[in-house]
Amino acid sequence: MRVLVIGGGAREHALLWKLRQSPRVSALFVSPGNAGMSQIATCIPPPDGTDIGAFADLAEELKVDLTIIGPENLLVDGLADHFLARGLRVFGPTAAAAKLEGSKIWAKEIMQRVGIPTASWREFRDAPAAKAHASELGWRCVVKADGLAAGKGSFVCTSEGEVDAALEVLLGEKRFGDKPILVEELLDGQEVSVFAVSDGRTVVPFGAAQDHKRAGENDEGPNTGGMGAYSPVNHMVVAQGFAESFFEPIVSALSSLGTPFVGVLYAGAIVTDQGPKILEFNCRFGDPEAEVLLSRLDDDLADLLWSATSGDLHKRGALKWKTQDALCVVIATQSYPREGDFGTPISGVEEAQQVPDVFVFHAGTDRDPTTGELVTNGGRILTVTALGGSLDEARTRAYQAVDKIDFAGKYYRRDIATKATGTMWEAFGSEWRKPPNWELRMMQISRAIGEVASGLERLQLEASHEGSTELQSLRDRLYEIKLKLHSSRGDTRTESRRPSASIDTSPVKGLSKLSAEFDAMFERMQTLKARQAVDAAFRASPSDYDAIIASREVHGKRE
Repeated sequence: MRVLVIGGGAREHALLWKLRQSPRVSALFVSPGNAGMSQIATCIPPPDGTDIGAFADLAEELKVDLTIIGPENLLVDGLADHFLARGLRVFGPTAAAAKLEGSKIWAKEIMQRVGIPTASWREFRDAPAAKAHASELGWRCVVKADGLAAGKGSFVCTSEGEVDAALEVLLGEKRFGDKPILVEELLDGQEVSVFAVSDGRTVVPFGAAQDHKRAGENDEGPNTGGMGAYSPVNHMVVAQGFAESFFEPIVSALSSLGTPFVGVLYAGAIVTDQGPKILEFNCRFGDPEAEVLLSRLDDDLADLLWSATSGDLHKRGALKWKTQDALCVVIATQSYPREGDFGTPISGVEEAQQVPDVFVFHAGTDRDPTTGELVTNGGRILTVTALGGSLDEARTRAYQAVDKIDFAGKYYRRDIATKATGTMWEAFGSEWRKPPNWELRMMQISRAIGEVASGLERLQLEASHEGSTELQSLRDRLYEIKLKLHSSRGDTRTESRRPSASIDTSPVKGLSKLSAEFDAMFERMQTLKARQAVDAAFRASPSDYDAIIASREVHGKRE
């Protein structure tokens, strides 16, 4: 198998490193690659010009059997579509499916449609209106760019000044383009990155890792693309539950829209007292999460990705993983994430790789054209990854290797995974921490409305559908949803029979009415007072419920 990897960061270096271990791979190419990748693959300069479709020309010239697209911007811009249009095998979603990462607003709408819990949010283009909403949230909010921002477009705020600064960057400077922004509630809990591989129908869990986004130690400073990660996340039980509860509904929804997702699904999630909630979805391997996950993978990556592009994941069993822990430390420049550094000599990489079970993946490196020595070429320069019999052993080895590497302006965090121990977070845990009945009903109703909407939209495109069996089935679903909505409102009235296929009511009008009822209920439950009351109930232990009931405050209103 001849394989081409597109990209030039540590994620792509880790992919090449793992692919090189497959007996199925006979030739490895990368474009553009970097100084580290040139040791294990043939680096090809990227095509000239702005036509990303020229990468497909490159794949044809190299007689490549499989192309793997790393960077999210190329996926969102539709690079996979160019390959598929020529009948070339490619691992990575189409532009329509990659919109899951390309637009956070669209992703939120999909999550609401299929009933996936997420932070409450609102969309804004106007800074004063956005600030007013942030004030209603007590300034505890996350202000996000809607489009791609390389991990730097999300601002966690706890004060008016921080909100003002975020709005100035996003709506004043328009640093990430002239797009709307989101202001969402700030959730309390531990964040985790969970991954799965999809062939458009089947989902295979690909493990979990915990990333460290902030530039400074103790999770302070601006957000970055990532300063380090570790896996497995032993104090969280997440991977299989996420596949069933979050990834499969998303894959099903995208398939129903005619945009099957073939690639890596990456959920940025937070495990709260109410259970897990999705902060955002991404459409590629994470960086630096890929470095630790691929180091632990004890399976054939080339075979897995080939199965995904063949639609054969249902024939595979669970992936095999090493029993060791993995931890990585990103070495960046002092000015990162504001700007990078170029041309500064780097020493000690070969010595670092002599530390047992250490792998140095190159992110922003190059070779000096005159001397041939290794030099800086970006913001994140190297990702030092180590395996160990325990997380402590992996951390010791990683920092031992980091200390051997040097260049002017070298910067890294010294506290990667130091908070990995402590309270056990069971994402799908104890009975009394499950969502209340109203939330479960809303999730079920939202998913049902979404399924019916897809069916109706498809039938509307057909010339003749009145009286069809499928239309009758969809009308039956509408009837069931209506009953659930009445139940959610405390209305016990029911109708004596299901509607017949000959009813005059337009299915689309009926759907719109039901959607409006659902949206109104959803908005009522998303008010700050209601959510604070629900959050307080979840933080309480069962023994505290008597006091909550005695105060007669339930879901933010007097009973």
